[in-house]
Amino acid sequence: MLNELNLELQGKDRTVVDMISSVNAFKRRLHLLCSKLQRKDLANFQNIASELEKQGKDSALLDSARYTEQVNNITSDFEKRFRDLLCSSQSPHSCAIRLVKTMILIRWPKTSEQCFI
Repeated sequence: MLNELNLELQGKDRTVVDMISSVNAFKRRLHLLCSKLQRKDLANFQNIASELEKQGKDSALLDSARYTEQVNNITSDFEKRFRDLLCSSQSPHSCAIRLVKTMILIRWPKTSEQCFI
């Protein structure tokens, strides 16, 4: 999943809106994986399922809290890294506008202050 996102973000002719959409989709996938783990649905976790099978354990015995914590940690780290791109309550277009404004303010702080008043 992360490799796919990485390739998407590096693709040619990608707009900021496309990148924001890809990042938000990845974040939603992480939340989906977390909810599947909580339900002990191991369809996306073949390695965990095979390890439980080797041990002769049922998926009901899975300590899902341990794995959900790991996915939550990844989600938290991801949100910190992509804080400027993640705008879950806004459309990708308004997010892109906010990001561009931030970039302009960083690059030309004195001249750009007048533009956004």
